[in-house]
Amino acid sequence: MSISEERQNAIIEEFSPFDDWMERYEHIIAIGSSTTPLSEKERIPENLIEGCQSKVWLVCEKDNEGRYNFRAESNTLIINGIVALLLRVFNGQSYEQIAGTEIYFLKETGLASHLSETRTNGIKAVIETIKRVTGRNG
Repeated sequence: MSISEERQNAIIEEFSPFDDWMERYEHIIAIGSSTTPLSEKERIPENLIEGCQSKVWLVCEKDNEGRYNFRAESNTLIINGIVALLLRVFNGQSYEQIAGTEIYFLKETGLASHLSETRTNGIKAVIETIKRVTGRNG
């Protein structure tokens, strides 16, 4: 099992105790509320992800061992929380690992079916940006 699969399975397990959608949304909002905001210097147009209805800024850093770490911020708590979950999956991995990751936790937790089309498109844009940025820096 890959690192990404282990992390996604942990997220699925994290959401399993919640019986209704309000509890799941509250948990996502709590995750979004607990993230560290980006600095003003990082909330610049170059870090803004195109294709998101909400504003999402993404900062990518590559360490000396070729692993990527991301930090992000959104202007909405639900998207901030979902992006934080995505970063849990992708952080600390190589380009090859990131490129080979298929995100399935959104479907498995049922979150995908409760997101609007515009939010779904925005999440896809975040995933595509992460893969594109690491590919460019690979």
